[in-house]
Amino acid sequence: MRSLALFSAVCAAFALACGLYVAFAPDTGVTGTPGAWLVVAGAAACTLVALLRAFRWPGGDNALLLALCGIGMALTAIAAWFLMQPAIYVALAYAFVLWIAEIAIGGREVRA
Repeated sequence: MRSLALFSAVCAAFALACGLYVAFAPDTGVTGTPGAWLVVAGAAACTLVALLRAFRWPGGDNALLLALCGIGMALTAIAAWFLMQPAIYVALAYAFVLWIAEIAIGGREVRA
């Protein structure tokens, strides 16, 4: 389950990198707009929460983190879709699928 959260963090970090490119590059059409910064903030939050889930701290409320991360990924993907930035919403869609897999597996540890 830890590896699913780590892969989810990698997808969210890719979305963050794409969001930063979109926010700063001059020819994207959404440079510096509030929507671009919303996607950057959402992807940064998803990356942070997914990393916290991957490297759990003792006594942390992981169920709350799991729920907040799923909501954040879905809403940030919708914002990226409105900005017409497919790389971002596809990366967050992959992260969301990994989030669903993490819920489906539950407390069982997956070994390769």
